[in-house]
Amino acid sequence: MQKPASQQIPTENEQVFNLLAEFGLSEKESVVYYSALKLGNSLVKDIAKEARLNRTTTYNLLLGLRKLGLVSSYQKNKLTYFSVSAPSSLRAIADERIASQEKVKAQLNDLLPVLNGLFQSHSRSSAVKIYEGMDSILEIYHSVYRGAHYPTDSIEFTNWGGKYNLFPQSARKEMLKFLQDKDIFVRSLLIEDVLTKSWYAKDGGKSENKEIRLLPNPGWDFFCNLELCENRFAIVLYKNNADVQGIVVESTELASMFRFMFDSLWKSLNIKK
Repeated sequence: MQKPASQQIPTENEQVFNLLAEFGLSEKESVVYYSALKLGNSLVKDIAKEARLNRTTTYNLLLGLRKLGLVSSYQKNKLTYFSVSAPSSLRAIADERIASQEKVKAQLNDLLPVLNGLFQSHSRSSAVKIYEGMDSILEIYHSVYRGAHYPTDSIEFTNWGGKYNLFPQSARKEMLKFLQDKDIFVRSLLIEDVLTKSWYAKDGGKSENKEIRLLPNPGWDFFCNLELCENRFAIVLYKNNADVQGIVVESTELASMFRFMFDSLWKSLNIKK
């Protein structure tokens, strides 16, 4: 099989072929264009010989170049001659492409708010998972920590006194082991009650993997929990063993908001001696 003439092109003409490639021309199209440029008005057989391609392939390539406006043809003595259009046609094509790109860019700018709206709507819906039932409780917490960069930290805001008896002891042990194994440090805001006071009294609210601070008891019961790690958080509602509901959300913006609220409360509390 003959090698295309592009392999015989002098080094000084490599820039021409690089430019033609930028216009989307294949190697053979570039060879035919360059050969026709060298020969001027020529028959297909002459261009094919110069390009070292067969006539049929050369003819089809010339027709393609003619559609692009890079080659023109005319009849003389019942023979078809081809010649390269003025090289300025390349500039015209480049200008046309630039204009087309600017048009697309302008259309994109007009539609970008709509596209972003669709994207954000989809992102929000796909980032929220809903859980029901006590059987899903461990999956809720694991979902919050899934994908985190360990070691890391997390925050918790909860009424442990209200939900402690509802939370299975096996699940509590498993989550505690998980936090220790992954080296996750938890800052916990707890409602002050008999149970949390006893925890606080043991070590002053500090341990290797956890620090707690107590919030004044509001005088009414609530059974919610917020668990947050990096850009994921869970909000869980405990009513009884048969009615546990939770959502897990992945959102940098919402996680940042909850973290800010938590930190504001955390810093406002005086650590008890």
